[in-house]
Order: sequence, then structure tokens, then C-alpha cells
Amino acid sequence: MGANAGNHPLLGVVPWRTNAGKFLTLTYEEWMCSWALAQAFDFESIKRISHEWIKEIETDDRCFSNYYNYTFRYLKNVNSSLSSLEALKGWHLTGVSKKWKFWDLWEKFVTEKNVHITWSVWDQFLPFIKIIGAEPKNFDENDMWPLFMEEFFEAKLKSLL
Repeated sequence: MGANAGNHPLLGVVPWRTNAGKFLTLTYEEWMCSWALAQAFDFESIKRISHEWIKEIETDDRCFSNYYNYTFRYLKNVNSSLSSLEALKGWHLTGVSKKWKFWDLWEKFVTEKNVHITWSVWDQFLPFIKIIGAEPKNFDENDMWPLFMEEFFEAKLKSLL
């Protein structure tokens, strides 16, 4: 279908749109029902629609947010959180790693800390990067962020002010 790397968007978008309930597993019903609803009955139409889904998450913030949240649930499977490595893979899969100026600092921090990423950190990450943007001065210490994000600010961004 065109996926050429382990973090290609198809590897996350197809499970999201087919509503896969288990990591790396698509049931016959999930696969068949999803493509039937999308009116894709051959490989070329499946490929075309899959790429339309990718464009959808790239252009529609609401769809991206839905896909982003699904990715956490999909990757965590039965666990309550993601390992730092799984979370970083998930962020790369969703493309968040390309959306933020300070991604490299965040990735280094997450790797160094080597802690599990909870739903609260995952959930608040998008609003966090939108508020910070390209300016660390946008961080307000009075805002209520997960402790992990506050630690990141103190360790990596505060010195950039």
C-alpha cells in the first residue's frame, strides 16, 4: 500500500480507520467491514482511500486529534501506560515529531528519563506543544501541566529563555 518505513503513517492510520482493537492485529470483521463501509473492493481503491485518510489527518485538526488519541490506546494494549520507547514510536507514527521545534529536546528528555508515559502526559502533549510553540516564554508556571512536562520545561526549555 506504500508504507516504506516503520513509522509510515499507514501503519497507524489504517488500524485507526479500521478500528483495530488489538495492536498489530486486524480481525476479519474489522478489515472487511471497514473497507466495505469505505466502498473499497479492490487493492487500488484500498490504497487510494488509505492515502486519503493520511491527507485527512494532515489537514483536519479534529481528525488528527482523534487519530492521536487512538494511537495511545492502540499501542498500550492492556497496559495503563507506554514505555518511553513505545511512546516515542507513537509520537513518530502520528507525525507529532515533525510538528514542534523542540521535538529533539523532548525526545532526548523522554529517553533520558526512561519512564512510562501515562495517558495524562500523552493527552496533554498536543495542547502543550501548541501553547509553547516556538517560544519557551509561552510556558506559564501557573498552568496545570503533568509533572513530567514541568520537569521537561525546567530541564530543557527554561535555559532558552
